[in-house]
Amino acid sequence: LMRFLKDSGSPPPLVLRTAGELVINEDLRLEFNHDKLDYDTIQNLIEAADLAGIPLDAKTLEFALRKRLEQMAHDFQRRPEDIEALERMVTGIGLVYTLPFDVNLREVQNIHYELIERLYPAYWQKAARGDAFADRWIEYADALNEKLLIKGRKTEDRGKS
Repeated sequence: LMRFLKDSGSPPPLVLRTAGELVINEDLRLEFNHDKLDYDTIQNLIEAADLAGIPLDAKTLEFALRKRLEQMAHDFQRRPEDIEALERMVTGIGLVYTLPFDVNLREVQNIHYELIERLYPAYWQKAARGDAFADRWIEYADALNEKLLIKGRKTEDRGKS
């Protein structure tokens, strides 16, 4: 209905617009609080908000997503051998760049940088000896470095260490 009203050039009734704002923003906030971020659901909600002309509560949503990503980073920090956690981090940070608002990633960047400085050399040595797990870890770590705009060790630098 909201999309139809928008497409027809008619403003939605205030009660309908308010209900739409509450539902979309709350659904996004809840999605951001899940242990595993559902990229497709989040994108669908953002697209629905855009199509219906529903403004997002950027401040609240940024806070919820930032806290979720920080928790994911802390979880990975406690278990850096958990490749699935690293993969979820790459996906979660990738999501940030699709949103219509900015997310402060400073703490996530700091945690990841510390881990890379401490662990990358050992994983690189294992990967150089043919360890497939370590090679995969390096790939995801490099992808996360890129998404977090962290300049550091990269796969192409392996031979220089």
